[in-house]
Amino acid sequence: MLRDSSAMFVNRRDFLLMSASAASLSVFGQTDRSLAATDVDLLHQYEALMSNATPDVVAKVRGLREYVDLAAGLETAPIQAKPSATPISSRSTDLLIHFEVSSGEVYEQRYQAPTWPKGKSGVTIGIGYDLGYAEEHAIRKDWSDYLESATVDRLILASGVIGRPAKKLAAQLSSIKIPFEVAHRQFLTIMQPRYVGITERALPNFGDLPEDCRGALVSLVYNRGASFGIAETKDKHGRYKEMRTIRKLMIENKYDEISDQLLQMRRLWAGNKDLKGLVIRRELESTLFLIGLSGLS
Repeated sequence: MLRDSSAMFVNRRDFLLMSASAASLSVFGQTDRSLAATDVDLLHQYEALMSNATPDVVAKVRGLREYVDLAAGLETAPIQAKPSATPISSRSTDLLIHFEVSSGEVYEQRYQAPTWPKGKSGVTIGIGYDLGYAEEHAIRKDWSDYLESATVDRLILASGVIGRPAKKLAAQLSSIKIPFEVAHRQFLTIMQPRYVGITERALPNFGDLPEDCRGALVSLVYNRGASFGIAETKDKHGRYKEMRTIRKLMIENKYDEISDQLLQMRRLWAGNKDLKGLVIRRELESTLFLIGLSGLS
């Protein structure tokens, strides 16, 4: 099992980093030299990637999520799902928050009031909570312990409103302010356990992984949905090839090969400067997964 294979993971780490860098391209089509060195310090690598995910880079991909059923468009739905108490690392929690609001300071400047992340998103509050895809009873349940009832009543107006109408509604609700401390507490209590549960149910042996590895996969699901089971026959363009492979590797306990699959996904967004954040996110998840397997703290 995992404990017996830890030495293999450490050795495999350098091989994956070297081979992935040789085969892949960065957002701008250049060789990704940041992943090339076999003696790379994974923690420094991770910090460098995080610094590349600037607030402006994050803003361009904030709210971009995929429909699991392959329907066209964007989704930022706070899925009503059974939560899980299985822990993920604090580093992975920071990753999830970073790609929604960048930081507490940036949140207070840009996202304290309801916003519209564009596309088919709805009015979004807190740390990535899209009111447009939440039913009224769910909004009350998820926010009544954190906001005054009168505020919740106003936010319920955004239930079911997505796309351009949500932009206008967000402006009308702009007087509402949710401090970062409140948003952060709601995320840790409600949203993160929900997505941990979604990931755990989608991937066999999830609980056997280290916390950093779990968190990397939760980040993937938060962004792309739990789309590991989409049949190849229904995936005409092969968009979910790596997702299927990750589930297969989890079943086979081949955890050391998962990091490479996360890097392979970059093909979907490489070359689009506006989607640079998604490429960086996959690189962060891949590095975080390696950090977990290597036993670094």
